[in-house]
Amino acid sequence: MSFKFKHLFEADKLSDHSRQLAKTTFRYGGIRALITSILILGLVVYFFFIAPNDYFPWYVGVILIILAVARLLVSTISFRKMAAFDIPDPHVVEGGGAGKLAVSVQRIGEGRARYKLYRALEVSILLIGLGILIYFLGLPWVLGAFMILVALFMPVLQVIELKRIAWVDVRRPDEGEEERVEIGDGEILLESLPGIMRYGWKSGGHEIMGKGKSIAPENALLITNKAIWVLTVPLPGSGQVVAGTNISVWQWQTAYQDIRQGLEYLVSSRTLEELLHRNRGKRLMRCEEIKHVEAKPHRMTLLLVREDGEKFGYVFRQIEDFEKAKRALRIS
Repeated sequence: MSFKFKHLFEADKLSDHSRQLAKTTFRYGGIRALITSILILGLVVYFFFIAPNDYFPWYVGVILIILAVARLLVSTISFRKMAAFDIPDPHVVEGGGAGKLAVSVQRIGEGRARYKLYRALEVSILLIGLGILIYFLGLPWVLGAFMILVALFMPVLQVIELKRIAWVDVRRPDEGEEERVEIGDGEILLESLPGIMRYGWKSGGHEIMGKGKSIAPENALLITNKAIWVLTVPLPGSGQVVAGTNISVWQWQTAYQDIRQGLEYLVSSRTLEELLHRNRGKRLMRCEEIKHVEAKPHRMTLLLVREDGEKFGYVFRQIEDFEKAKRALRIS
């Protein structure tokens, strides 16, 4: 079986590679932050206690040195914690490589959020010091107060993001809410095609502080003698956006075999109505509602236009499934 995206990793390899890359990024990021904090402490000591300085009272220098030492302490803790941060290989995960990928995405997201929390604490300490300097420089005190307020608010936001990422359940395959579907009399399944992904402005997802949903998580196309349907083969993490990563998109790219096997199991073990009742089943259009169908072989995309003008564009993961869709829809 040929793959269009041979250069992409499979789900297991991508998970391993991502974990190693994350650990390296956290480690070197901690080193940079530690060096920066040492330089800031040295500059404060030099400016307030070594170089001639008659402008600021001595206690301002003491306050700033305390803040610089606090930042150095945060950087040291960050360096030690993030250097030792490890993302264990999730060997036993339901859903095969797709499940392993989803768990890795969440754990890497947690590590990134923790890394950003340490950086936010460092920036907050710096902003507090700047706020104090602004006051003693005679600038409007409101500016300094605003900087201190921002400094206190930043770590709180990062803690909330870290908690939201940790609360996402990516281990359990999500079949979605029960949908009320109406199957036509005598409607039978002609083709079940795994590995599709919607493209266009109604694709993608939305996220708020580390947690969100995919707008169009469907990954399979069903063609019957009376309609065209889509559904989401339930995989761990499908439909979730975690720490900026749309898991459904990466599962489409790397976990085709898991999607295909899941769809084969659903089709063989359930009736058409049961199949669509869960799994986010959605009818795109009845056969008589089809206004236009366009296939682009070089992109493996299928564009379906309903009689009311609504457009549905899907890209296929495998050329074999794309060709089956063309034959079922009688596209030359």
